[in-house]
Amino acid sequence: MSGYIYALGGANYDKKESYVIDIDIIKETKKVNPNILLITAANNDNINKITTIQNYFETLGTKVNLLKSDNDDNEVIKKMFEQNDIIYLCGGVTSRLLEYAIKINLQELLINAFNNGKIIVGVSAGAILFFDYGYGD
Repeated sequence: MSGYIYALGGANYDKKESYVIDIDIIKETKKVNPNILLITAANNDNINKITTIQNYFETLGTKVNLLKSDNDDNEVIKKMFEQNDIIYLCGGVTSRLLEYAIKINLQELLINAFNNGKIIVGVSAGAILFFDYGYGD
């Protein structure tokens, strides 16, 4: 069973700019209260941005889990990927996310998640990782 990949150019969560897409993403899980894993390395684990995104997704009925860039425990990260329905790469600085992606072997984690039916979402810097070429910082 394959999952889904969503690539978004950007999103302002205060203005609910991606609301329609986010509702579609949540519906694709076919769960009432799906688990979403926010990977926050691109925004440098900025607590204000994390809180805004976390509150936004909680109001949409998801249970939010965080993977911050100080976590490099492969076994813990692997379990986080297995336990969440949606893997969500937040926007920010592409090079920062790429550095973390290499550190934790994110490519393999995302391929396994996709092959196990997970929904993978990348916003801005997070979306650039899905392509061979992209424009970023």
